[in-house]
Amino acid sequence: MYDIAAKFESKEEAGKVYTTLENTLKELRFFAHVSRLQLGNDFFVSLIYDGEESSIPPRAQQTIQALLSQGQICRLPPETIATIQQRRENRRAQGIGTFTSHDETKVSYRTPVLRDAETKEEIQTFPELTEITHEGPYTSGPQAGSPVYAVDLKDIPQEIRAQAARAQADAIRKKKAAARPFFIRYRDHIEDLYNEEGEEGFDPSIEIFLEQMRLMIPYLFTESAITLFREVWEENNDAFILPERDVWIEFYEPLETPQGTVKALAISQVNRKAAIERIERKSPGLKGLAGVEGFKEDYLYRVQVIDDAMQFIATESYDTDLAKWVHTQDATSFWASWARTVLLMIDREYATSPDPKPWDTQKMPYEEEGVQKVGKGKNARIVKTTHKREVEYKVISYDVSIPEVPREQSPRAAHTEEEKRANWLVLTSKEEIIYQRKKIASYPRHYTKQEGTYTVSEHEKYVPMLREKPPTIRKVIASSHEQESK
Repeated sequence: MYDIAAKFESKEEAGKVYTTLENTLKELRFFAHVSRLQLGNDFFVSLIYDGEESSIPPRAQQTIQALLSQGQICRLPPETIATIQQRRENRRAQGIGTFTSHDETKVSYRTPVLRDAETKEEIQTFPELTEITHEGPYTSGPQAGSPVYAVDLKDIPQEIRAQAARAQADAIRKKKAAARPFFIRYRDHIEDLYNEEGEEGFDPSIEIFLEQMRLMIPYLFTESAITLFREVWEENNDAFILPERDVWIEFYEPLETPQGTVKALAISQVNRKAAIERIERKSPGLKGLAGVEGFKEDYLYRVQVIDDAMQFIATESYDTDLAKWVHTQDATSFWASWARTVLLMIDREYATSPDPKPWDTQKMPYEEEGVQKVGKGKNARIVKTTHKREVEYKVISYDVSIPEVPREQSPRAAHTEEEKRANWLVLTSKEEIIYQRKKIASYPRHYTKQEGTYTVSEHEKYVPMLREKPPTIRKVIASSHEQESK
């Protein structure tokens, strides 16, 4: 058995060397037990190798020496080594077998020390009297149940190694999938469910919807937009606003409702002509799909409500010919009012200034697995590859519109105020202004200096939203007047 350690003055230095040493040895496929200990006021990083020092590969030996040299190289007391080895044996006895746990464990020791009464200088230590005062997990780092690593890779059966490799690949794939935009994840989710059914489950309506998602304009509602949505939402107003294009509306954080948790809304024309034309170009066998009964109707719009687990909460339809919602459930009016409000917001019904600017955009990159043809002639082959993509959201956000302050400000104060960009979500003062678009009817206008009357044509204008002021109640006490009357 070979053991070596290094002493460090601070916990941070020891932690940095411990992490680097353990990760580097794993990359070198050299398996040894690395631990981090605290003995009194000192911090140690220890390495224990079950083999002989001569069997350590040169690269691993160089790595160990280089990293531990950042501290003061030393050897731990035999009692400490014995305690560490005993703990490893106990873990194996618990059913871990040829594995050893890498859960970080904090062990506190107490060693008697003889010091000078005046200078407090250390004169002599008694390591043989060292005893453990505390043992337990660190407050941070891997917790119980974290992955375990093999003491020696060759001791693991090939079947278990293959199973571990598959589990690691699945974990990496899930991590990458979770980092993809929710809009893309939902589209791939629908496509995967559709592909599982095979050719027998071919459904042109799902093909159309998948094409619609590729043509949709995705919008992202920020926290301030969600707050405004709650303020202006009219639950009993379900008049539908026809969108010019299919839209995807995603909330920054899922919204809790009596009907469920909402993450996104997909609003689309059931048989959007542009989507059908794309399908006909991709699949010549479906040429003429736009004229088939059931696919030529363009009077239906669909609103799909989706939760954060990519499951349907509700699906509602609106008939433009009848100008009414096709009621399929009791909550139709509820979701209809939701659809109306979000469509008004993306259509700039509300703004933070009388002259609103176009919505900001945010590009979210993601990776997509695919195949690529490489080589020529006999060497031509198909290989798996990763394509880098991005989806561009239009960001719906409402900042505060504050009137200009009449008093003069110093340049420094003005600069500081500009840096602290106010947000309507966090400010609730009376100076907040949210503008709403109003339609101004035509009206005559008279001029005093010039003869004649001019008619101002109908137009739209952003006006401040009026606040509802509570009624003022005054209490009048007329006791003095009553006494005078008497």
